[in-house]
Amino acid sequence: MNLQTDLLRTKSYLDKLATGIDPITNLTFPNDTILNNKQLSSFFHETSNLIKEILIKNGGEVQKTSVKRKFPFYITSEQCNEIELSERPIAISKLTYSINAVTNNTNTKKLRATDITSWLLNRGYLKMIYKHDNGFKTPTDKGKDIGITSTTRINNYDEEYIVNEYSIEAQKYIIANLNAISGINMDDIDIIKKL
Repeated sequence: MNLQTDLLRTKSYLDKLATGIDPITNLTFPNDTILNNKQLSSFFHETSNLIKEILIKNGGEVQKTSVKRKFPFYITSEQCNEIELSERPIAISKLTYSINAVTNNTNTKKLRATDITSWLLNRGYLKMIYKHDNGFKTPTDKGKDIGITSTTRINNYDEEYIVNEYSIEAQKYIIANLNAISGINMDDIDIIKKL
């Protein structure tokens, strides 16, 4: 077999994996298996499309490419222990910066503050409120229980905006749930590390 044939076979395997099918047996994976994880499925699909683009762009010839694929954000328990916490309440952007500073994963995406706040919103720790046609996230009672507070401030245009701050307890809670926030579990991490 040549490299082009190998790539075409790999693409067909990835297409099946992306739809939850074992490429060897053609059996459908159970819903609770790691290979049915949304992020891995997305990765399989994107990689398959990348192979297709490379083959089409190069007239079927396989050539070196500089395209780099980043894996979803993940963090190890050792890295979680290295995150610098603040005794004073801080903004989510500051916490996100501290988290990304310890990961040093050049092959993974950075965690975004919106990843964290969306997760907190979906689990009832934050809620949306609207003032003057602007939407703001504020802590619910559940969010206040873990240490999220909010302050209303005025910007240079005399418009009110809300700043949420996260106590050390809230920071610890977020750190304990980082891989859940990114949708990654330890089995996913082990697979990504091997790729």
